[in-house]
Amino acid sequence: MSSPVEDTNARMLTQVTGKLLESLSGSNANIVTAIEAATAAVNTLPIYTVGTWTPVLTFETPGDLAVVYSIQLGYYTKIGRLVAAQFTIVTSTFTHTTASGDCQITGLPFANGAATSLRGVLHWQGITKATYTDITVRVPAAGSLLVVEASGSGVAESDVSAANMPTGGTVILAGSITYFTG
Repeated sequence: MSSPVEDTNARMLTQVTGKLLESLSGSNANIVTAIEAATAAVNTLPIYTVGTWTPVLTFETPGDLAVVYSIQLGYYTKIGRLVAAQFTIVTSTFTHTTASGDCQITGLPFANGAATSLRGVLHWQGITKATYTDITVRVPAAGSLLVVEASGSGVAESDVSAANMPTGGTVILAGSITYFTG
């Protein structure tokens, strides 16, 4: 059984709630509608898309680069501004004599909107860069391509170049990167 104080508190709460609802109706109803709309917008999943892209192995200056792919796949998932891109490149023919510059993978589905480079992971074969133990990919700020770069203990980061990829061998590059669009 409730006490007189509890009954009084319950009646007061009911009266206050009723008056609040009355005051929100009419001209202030727009406030309620706006609050409900904002709450719904916050809890709504932004645009979600999935798709494919074609990763292309090239150099800053391709020269006479000739590539025949046995596997050339790219997939992405985009949620709002966030992009997760995966790729696999396996060559059956990879030759060059006049190519130069950085090794690049072109064809990313969206440009990087970040003000800085972002890095991803890479499984690799066909790169020879003495004293470098880690090979990764990075998407430059505002870029829509991947640059293959190397790092290691006691050496400065360095982009992988045509000179680091012997002609005639098989190249395998498989990796992923997550970045934001503009």
